[in-house]
Amino acid sequence: MVVAEPELLHHAVTAVLMLVFVMSVVASATWTTSAGKLCADLYADAIAHYDKALAINPKHKGALEYKGELYLTLGNLAGAEELLARLNKTCSFNCSEVRDLKDAIAAYKKAQ
Repeated sequence: MVVAEPELLHHAVTAVLMLVFVMSVVASATWTTSAGKLCADLYADAIAHYDKALAINPKHKGALEYKGELYLTLGNLAGAEELLARLNKTCSFNCSEVRDLKDAIAAYKKAQ
C-alpha cells in the first residue's frame, strides 16, 4: 500500500508532538533509562517518518524544515545545516521554511 505524502508528514508531526508531551511528563519525574529509551524511540520514529516523506518528495519544504529542527533538538547542527542548504536550493524566493530553520539554527548556535 502506498501512503500519501500528507499522511506521512502528519505521522511525523504526531510523533514529534507525542515526544513533546512525553518530555514534559518525564521532566517532572526522575529520569530513568526506560524513559530515555522511550524518547529515543520517538525521535527515531519521527526521523523515519520525515525520511519517508522526503523519499516521496525530496523537496518537501515542511519536512526539510521540521527534520532540521528535530536535528537541532538532537544536537545535530551539521544535519540541520545540510537540510537548510537543501531548502535554499528548493525555495525560489525567501520562503518561510528557510527563514524558520535559519532562525532555529541561529538560536541553537547562540545557546551553545
